[in-house]
Amino acid sequence: MAARVHNKMGKSEMWYVIDAQPGSYLYAGFKQPISEYEFKKRVEDGSITDVLACHEVKRGDVFYLPAGRVHAICSGILLAEIQQSSDLTYRIFDYNRPGLDGRPRQLHVDLASQALDYNVVDEYRTEYQNEENRANLVISSPYFSVRILEVSQPFHRNLLKYDSFIITMCVNGDCKLHVRSTGDEVIIREGNSCLVPASLADYDLIPLTPTIRSNLPNKQRFVLFGQFVFFRTSSRTQIWV
Repeated sequence: MAARVHNKMGKSEMWYVIDAQPGSYLYAGFKQPISEYEFKKRVEDGSITDVLACHEVKRGDVFYLPAGRVHAICSGILLAEIQQSSDLTYRIFDYNRPGLDGRPRQLHVDLASQALDYNVVDEYRTEYQNEENRANLVISSPYFSVRILEVSQPFHRNLLKYDSFIITMCVNGDCKLHVRSTGDEVIIREGNSCLVPASLADYDLIPLTPTIRSNLPNKQRFVLFGQFVFFRTSSRTQIWV
């Protein structure tokens, strides 16, 4: 759909919940099968949330959102977003909020109705292992891979074989990143990220509690599809994409 209409890639992404107020929730996917016609009618009459899967969240929850899956972040949530390189968004509903110019922002209901994946899945939340002092794989997709590390001691990572840049983000506590080949060091404060070039991807993290590490599967995919990964945090947001 995105390639045919806009000559662009779709946008697959992942959410990692850094913190959430009690009772906070988000939407991901449909909770019951609906047709394209019903989707449009529910957007029109404001009942679209009645058919969306609502998930109460807590710290550490992960949701993988392949291109075409309806999703929205609600208030009281701080999260990290890792996504495929794409600036394409179809806005379905915007809670009647004005844009910076004071007017309602543009919606893309017709385009979204064609791009949406209406299938219902059993579980939208991603389960993963989180062993201490280990790089735990959370997501591996054609566009990015993500691991979480919860460590209590210096942790060595030699990722030169991936021939890809690495992004490290501290989501709890601070850490020092020490590059072995040059001796360079950088302090990464909680909530901040550091992009490590492929040529320097042999480093130590001291200490780290916990960190998300994200990298592309290999450089060849990066060059071929123009993919990259970045992190964005959001708090108390209400958006539809």
